[in-house]
Amino acid sequence: MTYFKSRVMRFLILLFFLTAFLYKPQICYATPKKTTDKNFTLISSFSTEYSANQKERVHNLKRASSKIDGYFLDIGEEFSFNDVVGIRNKANGFLPATIIKDGKFSEGIGGGVCQVSTTLYNAVLLAGLTVTECHAHSLRVSYVKPSFDAMVSYGYADLKFINDRALPLYIRIYASDTKITVKIYGESDGYQYKRVSEKVKEITPPPPDIIYSNEIEQEEILSNAKNGLISNGYLVKYKGDKIIEKTLIRKDKYLPIKGVIIKPEIIEEN
Repeated sequence: MTYFKSRVMRFLILLFFLTAFLYKPQICYATPKKTTDKNFTLISSFSTEYSANQKERVHNLKRASSKIDGYFLDIGEEFSFNDVVGIRNKANGFLPATIIKDGKFSEGIGGGVCQVSTTLYNAVLLAGLTVTECHAHSLRVSYVKPSFDAMVSYGYADLKFINDRALPLYIRIYASDTKITVKIYGESDGYQYKRVSEKVKEITPPPPDIIYSNEIEQEEILSNAKNGLISNGYLVKYKGDKIIEKTLIRKDKYLPIKGVIIKPEIIEEN
């Protein structure tokens, strides 16, 4: 009987350790119920808008937003947009839409994702958090002021920032058919922040490309030229109505876009 009890005890002890080793409790987080709490509050919010007509682009915006929504950033942790959203391909749920590639607008998988990173970037700035990596587009974008865009490209360009506060950060993203809003909850540093975009110089585009065609009778503009821009981005720190400091955080150059004109082909008769 003693031998039997000994075997049973050893079996129970082994079962206990196996259970403890294999069982990993799932930690769930919820939106703060009291966003007015002095230590855990809404510290910034930023929105950008887009057209509902570009359905694939809207899909990509919503897909990328869903990857980030509800994200907790621990104290001292660095956030990486590319790590959280993942590679932009069909397997990860992204569709072809307009992107900027090699200084031109073209079609590629994941078009529209940069508007998510841009909206998040501006919310991060307004929260006074430390940005460790950010990149401008090669061309100007319409949904945010110059020097406040944040281009991302998986494996090449990322958006990164650090939670340098004494509490975790909680990120919410709401993406509708026409608008995306990022809200960051955490510990306020007691200051307010404003963004200032300064246009330094317009860059004139080169002469347009001319295409001749025998299928038209009069000249047509295939694509309009657009000026480039040199711009600066400032972050202004306030305490109430008093300016504490104004910091130059960005110097950017956006390329001009060459126009394209199509003209009727001239046929000479002998």
